[in-house]
Amino acid sequence: MHAMKQFALITSILIVVWLITTEAKNDSASSLYRAALVQERALRTPGQKPKLGDYRAAIVSYSAIVKLFPQNNYNDHALWHATGLSIEAFNAYRERQDFETGIKLLKTLVNNNPRSQFIGRVKERRDQLNALARIGLLNNIQRETRANLTRVTIQLDREVEFKYEQFDNTNKLLVDLTNTEISPKLEDSILEFLKSDEIARFIRISNKPNRTTSLVLNTSNTDTCQTFTLYDPFRLLIDCRRYPLATNKSFFPSPFLISQTTTLVSKFRSQLEELRVNRELRVNTLNADIEQGVSNTQASNLEEQFSLAKQLGLGLSRIVIDAGHGGHDPGAQAHGLNESDLVLDIALRLERKLQKEPELEVIMTRRKNDYVPLKARTALANKVEADLFVSIHANASHRNQARGIETYFLNLSIDQAAESLAARENATGMHSMNELQGLLQAIATNSKLEESRDLAKTIQQTLVKTLRVIDPGIPDLGVKQAPFIVLVGAQMPSILVEVSFVSNRTDATLLSKDAYRERIAEALFNGISDYQNLLNSTKLLALQVDR
Repeated sequence: MHAMKQFALITSILIVVWLITTEAKNDSASSLYRAALVQERALRTPGQKPKLGDYRAAIVSYSAIVKLFPQNNYNDHALWHATGLSIEAFNAYRERQDFETGIKLLKTLVNNNPRSQFIGRVKERRDQLNALARIGLLNNIQRETRANLTRVTIQLDREVEFKYEQFDNTNKLLVDLTNTEISPKLEDSILEFLKSDEIARFIRISNKPNRTTSLVLNTSNTDTCQTFTLYDPFRLLIDCRRYPLATNKSFFPSPFLISQTTTLVSKFRSQLEELRVNRELRVNTLNADIEQGVSNTQASNLEEQFSLAKQLGLGLSRIVIDAGHGGHDPGAQAHGLNESDLVLDIALRLERKLQKEPELEVIMTRRKNDYVPLKARTALANKVEADLFVSIHANASHRNQARGIETYFLNLSIDQAAESLAARENATGMHSMNELQGLLQAIATNSKLEESRDLAKTIQQTLVKTLRVIDPGIPDLGVKQAPFIVLVGAQMPSILVEVSFVSNRTDATLLSKDAYRERIAEALFNGISDYQNLLNSTKLLALQVDR
């Protein structure tokens, strides 16, 4: 009996201790929750913008309740308030840490409180965070004075679309960045540059409706200015030169980019010459081997550098068609034509023709007005193991009378016009100028050079032949070589076709007609078919030699 009384006493004491402890915990959790609410309300003081540190301190206060009292009834409320603050912090300051905190807190809410009243609204808050993550942040603007130009660099944390225009009869340029917000340090500000240089004197930054950021650049002469983009990080560059550009200035890249490219190309020409000499030495070695008994057939293939596919006569089964430019990069614009729209129309027409061939599979780098990075286009062709890569473009020139057709394969350019064209086409794809050495090395070791040249010759011939039926005077500008980034790294024969000049009124009039675009697509189709026949004839020759 005594033992039973003792057990009952101990049990009663434990129950009392548990009740007291639980009540204390509830009081502690309640006190922390009320304190966090007061802290959050302080952030809502009218007329003040909370600091990022204040947001994060309030989030920590709510999170502490969950860590200290994991089974408390205040947990889901604390997590809900904390996620709301994470969204506000990320929206205001756009630091990735706050996005990740918000996502983590929402996951904890779902896992720890599956019956919470807030569960049905979790997706809404997750969507809010993801939507904010897709909005660009304008975080820096720099102005740099060079010998022959002033450059304004507008830096964002992600790629955005933009509209660029000049105000009539003023010296102001307008840049509208869509789906973009402004870093707090730049919000509603005017950047003044007090140097004596009159180019790019000040920039006014402001918000517009629908998350559009507006930049107004005051300069001495808008006719000297042009834009292009760079990546990693995404930057919009405005170059204003100290002397007027020729007409159709929007067609051409920054003179800085061209001059730097030309300088570095010259720097590496000696390396390429060394590679050429080494190649000749290898051929001479092979010729010596031939004299000692190596077969003549092997020697022929080695000297002409036929690929394995060409030696075996393998046909075409998969072709990648690339419509140049797209999205925020419209390409050349003149006479009411937009290069990116024009070449996409031609590319889709070519696709329909190729799809009628049962043995061919056609893959497009883009099907609508999207921007695809230059390197990603070739990467796609490599990934799907394409047999051909054809990039379609329309040309432009300072000289309005310039017109005609030309087809390029990847190599260093050997004339100034080709260098200028390559610089323009590469302007949106060159991540940084220090990548150029790797680019040149890739060109120097291009194993598909001969086959790409053959493809370019075949396409050029069929284009000229087909289009002269409609336009007998169209010039044949020939097959050329240039260091186009969109062709670098291609593991298959690859070319870039400039179908006509949008800057020429005669060419532009023809290009505006459906029948002419259809004719271009037909010529490209015939060129690909002729190249296929060239491969087949190689196979037949190989069989005859074997016999």
